[in-house]
Formats: sequence, C-alpha cells, structure tokens
Amino acid sequence: PGFLIWSSQLLRESGIYFGIELGVNAAVRLTKRMSLGAVSALAFSVILVFVWRASVGALMAGGFLIALTLQRKAKNTFATFLIAGIAGVAVLGLVAKYLIKIS
Repeated sequence: PGFLIWSSQLLRESGIYFGIELGVNAAVRLTKRMSLGAVSALAFSVILVFVWRASVGALMAGGFLIALTLQRKAKNTFATFLIAGIAGVAVLGLVAKYLIKIS
C-alpha cells in the first residue's frame, strides 16, 4: 500500500535493486580477476545503495567485504587487505557522515 501512496518509494526501490545487482556483478568479476573497473563499480554500488537506504547499504558492504576477503584468502594477501581496507574505510566514512547528518 505504501507504493500507492508514496510513488517515490517505488522509484527508490528500483534503484536499490539496481545497486545490489551492480555490486554482485562487480564482486563476481573481482573473484576472477582484480581490476580497477570492478573495484570502482563495487564502490559506486555500495555508495548508491547506502545513500538511499543506509541499513541495506551497510549490510551489503559488510557482506561483500566478508565474501571477498574469505574468497581471496589463498590467492593474494595484499589484494585481500587492500579490498578490505578500502571497503572498511568507505563504509565507516559513510556511516559516520550519515550519523553526523542525523544528529
């Protein structure tokens, strides 16, 4: 019923689905080969979803961080820590910005 009353919710939800799908695609590409394009797409998708729904974006970022870290464990330790560090800083920065904005 909320979609009938507030049409902007419907537009926002489709963007969230797009952001999640873009993130999953980038994460799958990162499992095969490390590239700047895939890292950029993953960061963009997390930021996009976080801007619209902070709780979903934070959960998505945490899930990608854990999945990529565990999957790349045996391949390249430096790349694993690089991905974890970038994702961790991005998530903490966005969460801090969001919390400062609220209070």
